[in-house]
Amino acid sequence: FRRSHDWEHVTTAMQKLGYSLNPATNIWQLKANTRSASHDDLVAATSFGLWSGLATHAYAYDKPGVPFLWPGGLSQAFPFYGQRRIEPVASALNDIRRLRNRVFHFESLRRAKVASLRQTMLDVIGWIAPAIAASLERIELSDLALSASGARDAEATMLISCAE
Repeated sequence: FRRSHDWEHVTTAMQKLGYSLNPATNIWQLKANTRSASHDDLVAATSFGLWSGLATHAYAYDKPGVPFLWPGGLSQAFPFYGQRRIEPVASALNDIRRLRNRVFHFESLRRAKVASLRQTMLDVIGWIAPAIAASLERIELSDLALSASGARDAEATMLISCAE
């Protein structure tokens, strides 16, 4: 990892899964009486902050011989994205992360542009799985039985739960 806090996200996820890092060998070891974790388990245990952090210029190609994710990994991570620039992905993920943090920290969403953020989420989902994005796009949020005062908070919560 190029940024220490990205490594901290992975360390936290590995610890959640029952692993500890052996400082002598720098190898993750599974604690006794813990089932082995799969790749999917690790992805699920990491935070959204890690994924939005990986989609930054810090992981873009800058010189030969230095490990990088972007632009080469864009077609694997976002197979339906169709561009070679990471910046729009990073911007979209950061917008989603900020909304997610506001919702999960019970902050007001009155100034949040929920409709445009919904489209941003649908765009990101579409870059990965267009059929899922199309299904989510058909959901009419106005069909939800909500009071006017709680509609925006509930809408954001629903959208985030679909995106995670």
